[in-house]
Amino acid sequence: GRTPYVIGAVDFARSNGALTAGIANVSKSILGQHVDYALEAVTGSEPLTGSTRLKAGTAQKLILNLIS
Repeated sequence: GRTPYVIGAVDFARSNGALTAGIANVSKSILGQHVDYALEAVTGSEPLTGSTRLKAGTAQKLILNLIS
């Protein structure tokens, strides 16, 4: 929810009149402040130490599946 390249792309798209949406796994993300529609799936900490994006990746995939 805070990657500068994504935020820059979203800001550029909005400046050209595009409708924007973003998916993040934290509430009140920086990305959410830059898009028209923010989808924020607050998944909490991962169950395995050292593992990244198990719950977060699954939540984002489920959101994208719902959209498509």
